[in-house]
Order: sequence, then structure tokens, then C-alpha cells
Amino acid sequence: MSETFTGGFTTDTLFIDLHDLGRLYVLSKSATPIKPAVMLYFQKSKLVGIGTEQPKQTFDRILCIDPPETIRQINLEHFLINQVPAVGNLELTDTTSLNELPEELVEPIDTYFQAIKPLLIQLGFNLTSQARSYQATTDKKTRHRWTKAISEMPFYVNYRGSRGVVFWTNRNELTLKTGAQMTITPPLNKDGTLGFSARFAQQLRQEHSAQFHNYVTTSDITLKSVNEVGLFLYFAGTNSWLQLKDRNGRSIHDWTAVE
Repeated sequence: MSETFTGGFTTDTLFIDLHDLGRLYVLSKSATPIKPAVMLYFQKSKLVGIGTEQPKQTFDRILCIDPPETIRQINLEHFLINQVPAVGNLELTDTTSLNELPEELVEPIDTYFQAIKPLLIQLGFNLTSQARSYQATTDKKTRHRWTKAISEMPFYVNYRGSRGVVFWTNRNELTLKTGAQMTITPPLNKDGTLGFSARFAQQLRQEHSAQFHNYVTTSDITLKSVNEVGLFLYFAGTNSWLQLKDRNGRSIHDWTAVE
């Protein structure tokens, strides 16, 4: 997935406008913090603090993420706390960001994070190296467990004009069966442009363009996650763990959740 951006820089600030993906600022220690924004403090490429207040630990760079209007900053901050390295002492200066993040918000925020992550890595901010799991950090988000028995169970999608049968084939593999109907028209932003989820979905569809015709799949399609199933079929925008259901209406979340 490719993105374009505009921006500028001064002696102590790099500004990147990602348009409907929000804005990024990379600041030196002496620069004035950009507020409101999600603030991440780094010392020699190691993340040492997250929050609106400066950490007590020494830092030399600040990454400020100003997300689009569709993503609340406090929710993004909470999500990022659970993407950071497991090593070292991370100082959190906003205790409110530790409140439970509703399950239905995780998927759209993760889609946003996946869209900006390549640029963050290029800038030297690899937040997912040696990452600890969301569950291990907060015990707030439900984990889902794959089993051999669940791999043989069909789950059905019927959402926003899309329909399909999905099998959770392997731990990191879901199979969308031939004949699935895809949502044709993507949702738009208020200004009429495509949102990041829709563009991410279009890229995914392009990768599998030889496997569907007139928005109906012509062969089985392998996808990497429940999130990808939602993006491919109906441009996401909802908690896909609740959209994949068995014949009796029980969701794949209910079948596989580990509390």
C-alpha cells in the first residue's frame, strides 16, 4: 500500500501531513511539544515514555501522532501502549489511557496503525520490535485461540451487502470460500474521499484481483486474519470477530475467546 504526503522541517521539527491519515511530527528535545497529539518519547531509538507530560527519563526525540478525526487520541494512545517493546522501563504519564479499550475499537485503530507503520519504521520508530502482546500487557483485550476443531467449522458473513463462508484454517490463515459476494461501494469520508480502511481494503483486493470477478470470488482466498476478512469483504468498519457467525448465529468470538 503506497501513500503520499506533504510536509516540511525546521532545525528541530519535522512535519508530515498524511492527509486523511492525520499528521506526524518528529521533534528534538528542545522543540515545543505539539498538543493535542499522542506523544511518544525516545532515547537513542528506544521508547521511554508515552503521555501528554514529559517522562522523568532522559529522551532525545519526540514522535507526535495526530490521528484523523475518526480515531480518538486517547484510544490510539492506549492501543500503542500495547505495541511497544517488552524490554526496559516504559513510563506512562496518562493513567486514563489504561482504561479498557472497547473491543469494537481495536480493529479500526489497528487498521490505521498498519497504514502508518511502514513510515514510522522508515523514520526509525519500530514500535513492534520485541512487542509484547496486548493480553499480556493489560489483560483487557480478549485473546482468541485457534484449535483443530474450530478449523472444521464454517462461519458465515452477511454484512453491508457482503456474504461469504469462512474457515479459520490455521493459526494465521483464514480461507474465504469460492462464491463470496463482496461489498461493491466503499464508505467515504465526509469530504468524499476514501478513508484509510477503504484504501487498505482496495490494496488487499488488488493483491487478489485474479481470484474474483464482478465482486464474486472465483476461487478460495487465503487471508491472514479476521481483520483481513472484514477488509476484503466489506471494507471493515466494524468488529469482524462479531460478524463471522455459525449457522445458529454464534460468533467466532464466542467460540474462540479466551478470557
